[in-house]
This record gives sequence, structure tokens and C-alpha cells, in this order.
Amino acid sequence: MVCPIFHLINLRTLKSQFSSILFILLFVVSFSSMAFGQKNRFREGKVTFANGETQTGWIKNLGELERSRLLVFKTAENADPVNYYPKDISKYSLGQFEVYRSGSIQMKGADDNISVFFKVLVDGDVLDLLQLNYQLRPEESPFYQLTNKFYVFKATDQNRSLLLDKESTENYIDQLPVYLEDCGEVISDLRKSNYKFSDRGLIAFTQDYNACRSGQSTVMFDLSPRERKIKFIGMAGVTSGKIDPRRLDYLEFGYSPALRPNIAFLADVPIYQGLSIRGGLNYISRKVTGERTVVVSDAFDNAGEVLELDATFSFNHIAVPVMFVYTVPLKSVRPYMLGGLSFGVAIGNTGEGTRTNFMGFPGPPPQVLTFIEDIPAYSASIAEFDLAWRVGAGIEYPLNNQLDLLLEVLYIASKNDSSPDSQFFFTTKSIVISGGVQF
Repeated sequence: MVCPIFHLINLRTLKSQFSSILFILLFVVSFSSMAFGQKNRFREGKVTFANGETQTGWIKNLGELERSRLLVFKTAENADPVNYYPKDISKYSLGQFEVYRSGSIQMKGADDNISVFFKVLVDGDVLDLLQLNYQLRPEESPFYQLTNKFYVFKATDQNRSLLLDKESTENYIDQLPVYLEDCGEVISDLRKSNYKFSDRGLIAFTQDYNACRSGQSTVMFDLSPRERKIKFIGMAGVTSGKIDPRRLDYLEFGYSPALRPNIAFLADVPIYQGLSIRGGLNYISRKVTGERTVVVSDAFDNAGEVLELDATFSFNHIAVPVMFVYTVPLKSVRPYMLGGLSFGVAIGNTGEGTRTNFMGFPGPPPQVLTFIEDIPAYSASIAEFDLAWRVGAGIEYPLNNQLDLLLEVLYIASKNDSSPDSQFFFTTKSIVISGGVQF
């Protein structure tokens, strides 16, 4: 009779390990934020108050949603910050291409005008182009706040503004001519779709319209080609998982995983609006110990004796992962999801059998069932290659403009081929929990 024991990961132990690691990483995130993030969140800027007074100082670098409603300002680097709202401030600036102006606007579904800070894209004598990032119903979820991006046109000869949101992509060509006075070829070119519904397209339209009406305009937006910023990532964590040797001798073993190190050095290349490709080098280590309990049957002289069989497999690979990553653009903590493939090469893999098999022939006494000799460690040729798919999720926590902390959980499923003479074929399933930095 064969009595196999554990064939799966001890989920209770794994959950306990995950909770402990998660607590430690969150503590590191909080401490690092307090220790290093506060100073770098303030940038030099200039503020014009509602009474016309101008003051230079330090402005807190808030998220897109907060920036539309709040200004945190301090007169000196070591001074206490003070909160200001659109009613208190006429305008403020952070360098040449970040200029904000206070004002009010009627939003869809709102009874009254709301006071906000607009980002100025074009400051014109005849027509201004502004941008607003605003959440219509932030109370629905205090954590997940989806940013709504609006373009706002303000003509000097109009008492109202024209608000265009994402839904206006199809009908902005019809709305602008109704709002604005006709001006020769500019409106004609608009109707021909010569101005795209984008920052650059609408900036070009606003410039041309001001010129058509004999007005001057100043672009407050960096129109130089934007380089895609490659980010570099260093990660360290632990791996726990399951190794299944596809060989008859070991199929009925129950394997218990051990925590092993996982280290990665990666580069993240942005593609489009939160989507990026991530790749690099990953050292991943996995180890399991297997047990099998055999009770000798009545056919042998030593019936009832319990035979304990043991085996250990240790895998270490240098892998090259290539994954797609989507990062949700939230205010502070940014969740992300990732998935892709990896290919790894073995470095020092071993499989060791201690009492892995037994022998005996039933018949007239005395016949016993006993162990064959212990099998020494196999050569490193086992599991020479590691072909895997990976899926996972994580969070980014920005410390400042240059540095993010990462916390990530990754699931890896592999097929590990061996050399033809080893007679081994493995599959592995692993969970990786890691933290790191992105810069």
C-alpha cells in the first residue's frame, strides 16, 4: 500500500509568509516616504494671489486631480506649508511650461459653477486653450479615482467657455464653429479634420485662430519632441513553488517548497498611455524536498514496516523575461498588471535521491522489501532550460519625481527540459513576492 503525503504547496504557510513580507514592504514604503519623499515633493515656483501680490517659494508637486483644486505653498524650503484654493490664487507657475490659472466652470451634472485651477496650454489675445483634470464623482471610491481630461476654450468675446471632454472626440469639429466666430480658412481646415483632437492639434488650432483674428498667442506647452523615458528597475524577493519531476520513480512523492531568493534587473520602455514593455535579467531559484511513505505489504517477511523515501531538487536559472505592463495612472499609489514569457539557462541545478527506491521479491520466506542504495546527486544537466509564462500584479509608490518603490507578486509556470540521457522532464509552478526600486 502506498501512502503519499503532501502533493501541493502548504497554502496556509504561504499565506503567512506573504502577509509578513507584505507588512515589511509596506513599512519600508511608509518610512521611506516620510524620510526621503517630502523634500523632493516641493519645487520652486511663483504664485500670484487674488489681491495681485506675487510671491516666489516652494510648491508641492501634487497629483493631477489634487492640482485642479488645491495649491500647497511655502515661502521657504524650511517653512510650514499652507493650503490655498482657487478663490485665494489668481495664478501660479512651475517653470516655463507649467502655468495654472484659477477660474470657474459649469460641469455636466453640477448645479453651480465650480472653482478650479486650469492648466494653461495657450494664452491668447482672442482665444485661450486650457486643460483641466477633474473627477466628477470622487466620493464613489476614495482610492481608485479615474481622471477625466477636459479641454476648455475661453474666447474673450464670449461670456461662457466651451468644455470638451473625451466624448467630444467625434463632435468637436461641430462644436467649435458654433462657439467661435467664423474666421476664414481656420474653421474650414477644422471641418476638414486638419486639427487632431490632441494637445498638439488643438494648440495649433488655437494659435491659428488667434492669428486669423489679428491676435497674439503664447504657447505654455512644451512642443519639443518628447523622448520616451526608459526606467530601470532593481527587484529582490523570495520564491516558493512546486517542482514536478515527470519520472515514474518520483510521481508519488509529496513535495514541500522552500523559500529561495529571486533577483531581477530590468528596463521598462513606455509604449503608449500606461502600456510598456519590461525586460532584463532575472536570477530565480527554486527548491523542494520530497517524501514518500511506503508500508510493506503482507507478501513480505517484514510486513507492516514503514519505509521513508526522500528526494531533493534544486533549480537555479538565469532567465530573460519579456513582459507587457499596464500601469493605472492614479493619484499616488499606482497599481499595475504584467504578463509575458521568459527563457532561462540552468546554473548548477541538482537532483539528489536519498532512499529513492526499493527492491524485493515476494515468495517463500525469508523475503523482505528494502531500499536500494542511495542515489548520489545528479549532474547539473537536469532542467537545463526553463521556458515559462508569467503573470502578476504590483503597485508603484512614488517617493519623488525620480524614484518609485515597487511591491510585486508574480506567478511563473515553467517547462524544464533535460538532456536526453538524464531521463528527466520537469514542470514548475512558482509564486514570487518581491520589492524594489524604479528610477
